[in-house]
Amino acid sequence: MRIKRTKYDMIVGILGTLALVGTSIYLIAAWKDIPAQVPGHYNAAGVADSMTSKGSILFAIIFGWILYLILWGAEQFPQSWNTGVKVTPANQWRVYRVLKNMLVTLRLFLALTFCYLAVCMAVSCQKLPTYYLLIILAGIFGDIIFSWIMLVRVSRLG
Repeated sequence: MRIKRTKYDMIVGILGTLALVGTSIYLIAAWKDIPAQVPGHYNAAGVADSMTSKGSILFAIIFGWILYLILWGAEQFPQSWNTGVKVTPANQWRVYRVLKNMLVTLRLFLALTFCYLAVCMAVSCQKLPTYYLLIILAGIFGDIIFSWIMLVRVSRLG
């Protein structure tokens, strides 16, 4: 089963890809100027509490790429999704559309999160904004909760 791509899918996909490509290019171009020791971990308050070699920046951007590609791959096989609701011929397109929107939004959000962390590490940010953890949690769980509410609604229509 294929789900028709929408403008939203395309725009979000382009933004996520551009963020990862742009961050990767930035890291390659700036690699020689990045300090040998960079923040390796930030606590819940956003304060860098350990230092590590600059090679750990690669972990952040590579992990961002891996999550992005895994979610993109999952989008390609909607028949394997655990919908959590009863899928009928009458509601299947709406159910899968809601889930695809959730996946593309989550994919963009995770890409932006890891790009931001990689850049913060590269420029040796000693403190992340105080609202950073709140934004991450609100973004991830907000997307999931909103999608779940929409999923329950569309599953009742058919």
